[in-house]
Amino acid sequence: MAKKPLISIIVPTLGEEEALQLLLADLSVQEGVSFEVVIADATKEKEADNMTTLLHPEEVPTKIVRCESGRGRQLNEGVRHARGDELLFLHADTRLLSPTLLAGGAKAMDMARRGSKRVAGHFPLRIGATANSLSFYYLEAKSRLGLPQCVNGDQGQWISREYFEEMGGMDESLPFLEDLRLSKVVSESGRWVSLPGEIVTSARRFEKEGTKARLTLNALIRIAEDISLDGFLEKAPALYRAHPTSKELILAPFFTLFFRELFSGATMANLSGLGAFASNNTWQVVSWIECAYARRRGIDSHEIELKFTKSSISFLGNLKDNFLFKILAGSTVLVWMLSAWVGSLQPFGFLRNRI
Repeated sequence: MAKKPLISIIVPTLGEEEALQLLLADLSVQEGVSFEVVIADATKEKEADNMTTLLHPEEVPTKIVRCESGRGRQLNEGVRHARGDELLFLHADTRLLSPTLLAGGAKAMDMARRGSKRVAGHFPLRIGATANSLSFYYLEAKSRLGLPQCVNGDQGQWISREYFEEMGGMDESLPFLEDLRLSKVVSESGRWVSLPGEIVTSARRFEKEGTKARLTLNALIRIAEDISLDGFLEKAPALYRAHPTSKELILAPFFTLFFRELFSGATMANLSGLGAFASNNTWQVVSWIECAYARRRGIDSHEIELKFTKSSISFLGNLKDNFLFKILAGSTVLVWMLSAWVGSLQPFGFLRNRI
């Protein structure tokens, strides 16, 4: 029997052969640490045969696990078939540019656990886009902060099997959001550490759906998750699946669903939650301004110190429970969402052909 690897890399897939091939090529040159790859594949059976042609076990020890779709479910199934004591969850469209990334990550995790075993790691992020976008710069800069609002699956999530099993594994209640919920649980019970190096994620979804539209939908999802707007989270995937894949994302149906759920049932509790979310995230406005200034000065997104951002997190954190501050912050976010909703309906679109 092959020697037990230190790391099990779990990759959920659903028809992503081309991206996976590039990831496996990057993994084949990793050095200084033992690992295996477990592909948790939810591709339809007729299409799944293509996946096996990508495997080269002599280069990368790899196994494919067939399972039902839903990233949380796929990742949990992958862990059940994994042998390593360290788990690293990666998306199929991830690229690893340094051959010592995994070895450096393992060393950093060992050092971080000297005080407590309840530690999880993530890598700083690069977005593989040709456009020099402030939005991408901002996301890359934030990826080093290690805050629960900033850690997600695009950055890779490294955790010991022991800690992962202690927290009950990945959430399977939705087909998405498992990474954000893991981030939140780790932040509440332990801590995140930023690992050395960086990983690259594809910008294909942003480029296909429109960067502004994709980021706006991400914001709606995060707000809904934070204020427990379960009706939106349960129904949004159906809207997304119904959207034509070849067109830019149309936000109007998502906003309509969001406001329908926001103002139905426990309206006051929902609005109170919106105020709390807004007050907890006011620092992101400061961070955006700081990133815009640094980008204009030509500072790399991974070299900006984010001094004002960190100071604002501390300062504004003292105000987050202030009633008036929550009303002001919540009202600002609500006005933004309403204006974005009206804009997504394109009420003056009929004028375009007349101008």
